[in-house]
Amino acid sequence: MASFLPIPAKITTTTTVAASSLIFFTASLLLCLAANAQDGFNFGQEKKTHLHFFFHDILSGTNPTAVRLDTSAGRSLASFGDIVMIDDALTEGADPSSKLIGRAQGFYAGASKEETALLMTMNYHFVTGDYNGSTLAILARNRVMSETREMSVVGGTGYFRLARGYALAKTQSFNMFGDAVVEYNASMASSPGTPFLFSFVVALLVLAVRAQDGFDFGPEKQTRLHFFFHDVLNGPNPTAVRIAQAPTTNTSSNGFGMVMMIDDALTEGPDPSSKLLGRAQGMYAQASQGETALLMALNYHFVDGDYNGSTLAVLGRNSVFSATREMAVVGGTGYFRLARGYAVAKTHTLEVSTGNAVVEYDVYVVHQGPQGSGTGSGSRVNNSPSSSTGSRSVVHLPVLLLLQALSLFYL
Repeated sequence: MASFLPIPAKITTTTTVAASSLIFFTASLLLCLAANAQDGFNFGQEKKTHLHFFFHDILSGTNPTAVRLDTSAGRSLASFGDIVMIDDALTEGADPSSKLIGRAQGFYAGASKEETALLMTMNYHFVTGDYNGSTLAILARNRVMSETREMSVVGGTGYFRLARGYALAKTQSFNMFGDAVVEYNASMASSPGTPFLFSFVVALLVLAVRAQDGFDFGPEKQTRLHFFFHDVLNGPNPTAVRIAQAPTTNTSSNGFGMVMMIDDALTEGPDPSSKLLGRAQGMYAQASQGETALLMALNYHFVDGDYNGSTLAVLGRNSVFSATREMAVVGGTGYFRLARGYAVAKTHTLEVSTGNAVVEYDVYVVHQGPQGSGTGSGSRVNNSPSSSTGSRSVVHLPVLLLLQALSLFYL
């Protein structure tokens, strides 16, 4: 009998060590998760959602929801530099009387001198169902005469916190007054926030294999771009024009309140006659009273090679007299769908007398990579989050055994 005593002792010792390690791991994990919860944020697991709705842009009649601001630009709604402020209805169907699910609030502006291409800067604010009070932020280029346009979703709040994605637009109808109904399919990933206990379970299931339903954003790739930005304020064909200013702008020491609309060339080299790679379309504004620091809200629209038709959305601060400036890339379309990254700018030349400048840019982005843009079908905005496209986890046997072991200690 004595010869069998060491065996149970070894088993007991091994079990104790394993249990101690498991308890230590679990306690450490709980402490980390608790610390995150105490800090007030928990990004949780991303959820994928597809939305479908209709956008009603009404410029005519007694109650227009889109009004042109008084700027120094042209007089037609398609003019370069025109700004239109909107509070447009988002509805479940194409009929304006169909169920209201939200509003598009912000502005669009004519940002191209050659075609009807708009800078879209707005929020979709939802007012119904589980998305009530949540928003999606849009910063994009909209070539309105194209059959299908892709625009960047660059952020969100509420249910769509940390959203990143894209919206596909198709004009449903329009009239001679400029009123239009546009069909939208928006696809995005977001982190609505996760309860603490659920986060704990998800953390334990790190070995689970995820099977994706519906659309898939696919693998990411990294791209570096190099080009020169030509900001031309004077001469026979300026590509940057002042469209608005404050009453005190001209007496300000640095032009605080000035707003410029641009359609600036992006070229391969610093010479304006070098190969055209694209255009920077959008606006910049003098946003500092103490220095020359610009708010940059624009899209790089590429017209060459594999990037032809693709865009990158930039939102950043540009301290123009600094040797090097960094600005955020917050979205992209086409080849650069779901892009995020940064742009580093260095002034190459500046003509003090005219304000004309050539700026060298190096842009670094992580993005989805080239892929077709299908609209697909999915849940409408008023559906519950549980019916939106999501993901499921396939749990392996070792993970189930781990959970069962934990239950012996904590239940």
